[in-house]
Formats: sequence, structure tokens, C-alpha cells
Amino acid sequence: MEFRESHKKCIWSGKESNDLKPVELDTVDRIARPVRKTLFVLPQYEDDLKEYNRFVAANAAIMIRQIAVASVLLIFTGILAIVLQGYESAILITTGALTVWIGLVIINYPISTPETAELFGLKKAIRLARFAGYFTVAMGGFILWMALSA
Repeated sequence: MEFRESHKKCIWSGKESNDLKPVELDTVDRIARPVRKTLFVLPQYEDDLKEYNRFVAANAAIMIRQIAVASVLLIFTGILAIVLQGYESAILITTGALTVWIGLVIINYPISTPETAELFGLKKAIRLARFAGYFTVAMGGFILWMALSA
């Protein structure tokens, strides 16, 4: 099997190597539809990759639905903020709570984009996703704190 340029990096560690092993996985695409992919991984990380793939396949649709619902509710809250004058505190509390919810979803389901995984490796992409989740929770907490202390 001939390696393309992008296959010189292990999908799990992000390390360049000539010892990569092709692994066929039943996984999901970015909108949680089933797909079959060949990923290249160093042999010592094959089990980690397969375990993470099982997690992604089982949870990607849940994550996408939760993020979508929270995002729609945030948009609706923004519209309410324009329409309803005098309810700023309630709207800020709702916005803060929804932002915290999104952050918690990202922490619990640290699923990154394929581009991030290819650039950094899945191990680092998971850490980056969790960091983004913690940051989002902190921002939502700040919004809540501002709303409740007003």
C-alpha cells in the first residue's frame, strides 16, 4: 500500500513515521452518518484509536443534537432579547445557562473535526476540544455571574 503525503502522520499521536499501519474503521462523518474509513496509526496506538472510534460512533449523534438544540435556543434567546424589553436579567441567565450546557457537552463528548485530528493527532485534538469546553463553561459561568450580580 502506497502512502499519500498526509498519511505519514499517525492519526492518534500526530507523529510522523514510516511504520504506520492502515486500520479500517466503521465510523461516522461530521454529521454522524456511518462511513468506512482507512486511518493510519502507529501499532502501539491501534487499540486507543479503536476505543475512541467506538466512543465517537456511539456518541457523535447525541453531541450534534445537543449542540444544535442549545444553539437554536441561544438564537431564540437573542430574538427574545430584542423583542422583550425589560427582561435582560432573565435573558442573560438563560444565555449563561445555555453556554454552560454547550461547554459541558463539549467536555463530555470531545469530538474534533477531521481537520483538527489530522493536523494535531486525535490525542491532542481531544485535549483541545476539552479545553474549548472548559473555556465555554467559564464564559457561561461569567455570564451567569454578571446576570445574578446585577
